[in-house]
Amino acid sequence: MQETPWTTVATEVELRARGRAVHKHDDGRVALFLVGDEVCAIDDQCPHEGYPLSKGTLAGEALTCQWHNYKFDVRTGACLKGDESARTFPARITNGDVQVQLIRPDPDEQIRKTRASLLEAIRERRIGQMARDTVRLLRLGVEPSSIALAAALHDAERAEYGCTHVLPVATDVLTYVDRHPSEAAVLPLMQALELCAETNVRRPPRPRPAPPTPTPASDAAFDDFAAAVEREDLPTAEALLLHALERDGAGTCERWLLHACTEHFIGFGHGLIYVTKGFDLLKRCGFEYAARLLPGLLTSVMLQTREDALPEWAWFRERLQRSAPLLRGYEPDATATCSGLRDVVLDSRREEAFDAVVDALRAGVDERAILDELSCAAATRILRFQIELDRADDVQEGWLDVTHILTFAHAVRHGMRRYRAPARLHWLLQLTRFINNARPLDGARTPAEPQPGGVELDALVATIDARRPEISVAMTKAYLRSGGDRTALHNALADHALADTRTRPIVIAHLIKTCAVAFEESSALSGDDTALPILAFVRVAAAPIRERWTSRSCHEAVRLVLHGKVPQTLT
Repeated sequence: MQETPWTTVATEVELRARGRAVHKHDDGRVALFLVGDEVCAIDDQCPHEGYPLSKGTLAGEALTCQWHNYKFDVRTGACLKGDESARTFPARITNGDVQVQLIRPDPDEQIRKTRASLLEAIRERRIGQMARDTVRLLRLGVEPSSIALAAALHDAERAEYGCTHVLPVATDVLTYVDRHPSEAAVLPLMQALELCAETNVRRPPRPRPAPPTPTPASDAAFDDFAAAVEREDLPTAEALLLHALERDGAGTCERWLLHACTEHFIGFGHGLIYVTKGFDLLKRCGFEYAARLLPGLLTSVMLQTREDALPEWAWFRERLQRSAPLLRGYEPDATATCSGLRDVVLDSRREEAFDAVVDALRAGVDERAILDELSCAAATRILRFQIELDRADDVQEGWLDVTHILTFAHAVRHGMRRYRAPARLHWLLQLTRFINNARPLDGARTPAEPQPGGVELDALVATIDARRPEISVAMTKAYLRSGGDRTALHNALADHALADTRTRPIVIAHLIKTCAVAFEESSALSGDDTALPILAFVRVAAAPIRERWTSRSCHEAVRLVLHGKVPQTLT
């Protein structure tokens, strides 16, 4: 390998006279300083925001960037105060000339160092450093999916109770990459990275349980796994899952985790949402990462609230048990229909809604037709949501709760394609309960006047920005009825979710997830129903969503500490 030549950049006399010099080269600028009799060469661009270090002050070996007071060791480039280190170059004085060796860094070594810097930025929640490192990695040719995966794995290995919203966001932002090529992909990727940093700031890796000896036989291992999940025995469940991964592959693990989600309605549907999104991410990035992601996914499924175990779900558990023989013997009949099912689920008593879905299954209605009705009901529930509740301190429910109904419906659609055991039908009944249970969140809506055809997308986005939900819905309806381009609409709404019109990463996460789900559900539906999930998302996007809950927390603290009362809920 040929040695990089030495480049003469100044004379020793010039450098001693001024104490510093700047040399421009093809890749930028090098700042040179004299420290005693030693010449030091450092990248002139401060790694923080690019201001010239040659304009800084040198005290001994500490070089200070004047703009933000970041400090660097001029000899090594190590950051003494601030975030990232600066690049340095070999330099010397020979025969009265100051020379620099402009060594081009090895790309693989650059990638390794930049990945390490990105993970440090996530741990310390340094937003600017995360963005800069992401751009550097993209410039070096690193695949965006690899960066999204880094966020998901960091979250999976550190989040206290297993995978969080970071996982679905890391999966969903990859749908933006085709429209944000090369370094422009930093914007969607940062949504997952920032959420990960906020959720896991300075968290160490979650302690891993010591695994017991797993059962070798596959059928027995599944039974043991299901029993361990049910009793929340995480060490045993994790050992069995990882052993199944090594023995049988990721497909077995996916079926096991999906089955766990049929056994209970987990945390607003997050269990099933995370499992489907997690395996989507692994399919894109490679199953060699499964051993790192699956323990976090399992922990999340096991430790979230099992809502069906609450006292007010006793009737559900009893009816589900009574329906077990029917579900096991379900046979679809192509002639059976379920017209009107969505209205029963939306507006009837909880038992009537449950029984209506069971009756549809008994009649042999195709499970996909039932799910389509439930998906439309989920979108309708969002369109009926009483927006004022989101601002109330004395009620726990809000916008972020109601969006989960649609995202869970979408997860059910994916789950039922992948897991064909009779227990998959439990998801239809969980979803029915979820939709029906939110009836008290409906409000008296006053729809805006119908809009004339020819709605421009820019005008629609501006109306969403103005937080006018009902007019935004009416404009979207007019756009769709006039044959507006749905792909253009999807792109405009998806990009709007990234446009910094909201503040909290968790709120942006829900907009990203709900937007993706709305258009996928629209594609799965037919006729006029295709508009419903899109209209539901537009109403969410245009609503004045609450982004801080401190006053609500204070209200609930007073109720509990002074009066011994639990938070008030409507569902």
